[in-house]
Amino acid sequence: MNQSATADLVRRKSAATTEANMNSSNYNELRNSDDSISPVHSTIFSPNSEKARAEKFFLIWAAIWINIVFYIVYSQWFETFTPYHYLTFGLLLFIFPTVFPMVFPTLFLSAHLPLSRRYTTKANIYMGILSWIANYFWTHYFYVVLHATYTFKAHRFNEVPIALYMMTHSYFHLYHVFSSILIRLVWRRMQTKGTARYFYVGIIVIIFSYIVAFLETFTIQHFPYYDIPDRYAMYAYGSMFYGIYFIVSFPMFARLDEEANTWNLPQTIIDALACCMIVTQLLDFWRISIGHVTNAPAANPVHQSVPFIY
Repeated sequence: MNQSATADLVRRKSAATTEANMNSSNYNELRNSDDSISPVHSTIFSPNSEKARAEKFFLIWAAIWINIVFYIVYSQWFETFTPYHYLTFGLLLFIFPTVFPMVFPTLFLSAHLPLSRRYTTKANIYMGILSWIANYFWTHYFYVVLHATYTFKAHRFNEVPIALYMMTHSYFHLYHVFSSILIRLVWRRMQTKGTARYFYVGIIVIIFSYIVAFLETFTIQHFPYYDIPDRYAMYAYGSMFYGIYFIVSFPMFARLDEEANTWNLPQTIIDALACCMIVTQLLDFWRISIGHVTNAPAANPVHQSVPFIY
């Protein structure tokens, strides 16, 4: 009787083990097939399916808001704007990419995750921190180094239009998706290994940072209420100065959940703040070593000061 019971127990354990192995095999097969839905996914977007979905979403959203901005600027609709119009448009560019992934998590393959573990949450917090620091602190460096000023009527906080704090959120998402794709492609296809690989990727990041900064600076020329007293200095040196933001943030942000969803929220926040501190230090090094790059006076000088900048 005992022998029969023992044999039956062994058979049950064996069957359970076999079933578990089959389930594990099926799960891995399903996961692998999901990560290789398309050949594009494995070459351009992140190997992390959740991050890849988010990158595609931010690119689609960029196509929408860029067309809206294009219409506003080239139709000169902004001439009728009040401070509340600017504020409303800023809210749109901040709220939509932040709230949409929360409302439709299945589109981002993250419905099974708590909100704090989702890539879109972490990416939005990262961009939110960068956008806040960029406007609250770094914009004042533009006031000092380039004598650039905003002359349109708007609600302001620390002498920076509040709408810009929020608009920057969508701008930075676009820039960082493109930079992540570029870094990913260069890193994967480069045959060089070791230190040389980091060096060449670093050179690419520096060049791309300058291009992004120049393109934004150049395209904003059609908006007359961002006063630039010396356009040559802005395009040549201002783009270099602005590019400092991205030389630091592009490679740091690209690391976020790149291979899998492994970062937690505190780690994300600490990394974003560290990124901002590095950029702030580099901008201040420029201020005290090179100083302003134009003697042309600002159209609307900013009188409120940030102690360590003025």
